[in-house]
Amino acid sequence: MPTLAYIEKCRDGQRPQLKLELRAEGCWLLPYQNQDRIRTAPLWIGGKVILTYPKEVWIKMLRDMKFSENVLLEIPLPSTPPTQWDKVWSAFLEARNALEQGGPTGWKSCVSAIRLALEEWKSIEKEEMGPGGITPNTNDLRSRNKQQRYDNLRWHLIQCAHLGPHSSAEDWSRDDAMLLLATLSALLAVRKP
Repeated sequence: MPTLAYIEKCRDGQRPQLKLELRAEGCWLLPYQNQDRIRTAPLWIGGKVILTYPKEVWIKMLRDMKFSENVLLEIPLPSTPPTQWDKVWSAFLEARNALEQGGPTGWKSCVSAIRLALEEWKSIEKEEMGPGGITPNTNDLRSRNKQQRYDNLRWHLIQCAHLGPHSSAEDWSRDDAMLLLATLSALLAVRKP
């Protein structure tokens, strides 16, 4: 799965080209005096080939493998983030580790670490909500339940995606599409329709 996700990233919407190299040793088994067989000396077998798939064939193959029914989220982390972002990345890595740990404690720790990462980010850059964007007062925020918070996230997601049909294709990147798709996938996973 990670290799297929990597190929998907590299192909970036184009026809996938796989560069394959084969290196092997082969032997022949020959009959010997109507009884056993003898093995010949090893023979080196090798070669290189570039295999290019038409996009439609590649996509059908992924769907037949049920690969496209999973969403693998790639999150590239900088090897040396700017110093002011250390706490954000540290909290993010804590969230990743908690997710890998799993179980109720792991899930809770993951969510808590994500919150910490977002709070640290906010201390570096305050959100700019744009025209009409009003931060609710503390009492309103405290009275929202989890479902209402998910609905708020869904509302903001559609606002982000709203410009899609009303702007040129050059305004959007693969990263934009991944962010929107990953967020929608996560919301649907929580909703369990």
